[in-house]
Amino acid sequence: MTHALKLLAEQPLSITEVCFESGFNNFSYFNKTFKEYIQKSPSQYRKEFNYFME
Repeated sequence: MTHALKLLAEQPLSITEVCFESGFNNFSYFNKTFKEYIQKSPSQYRKEFNYFME
């Protein structure tokens, strides 16, 4: 999950690419797991991270 957070913050990869690069084989499972740990979806996390960086 830490690797996914780093990729979402630093790389212009799609969320699907982040999913597979992070070792997940199932996009739905990645989204569900991400939301359980981070309390927001990967797209929400990326939007908020980019907002704070501006």
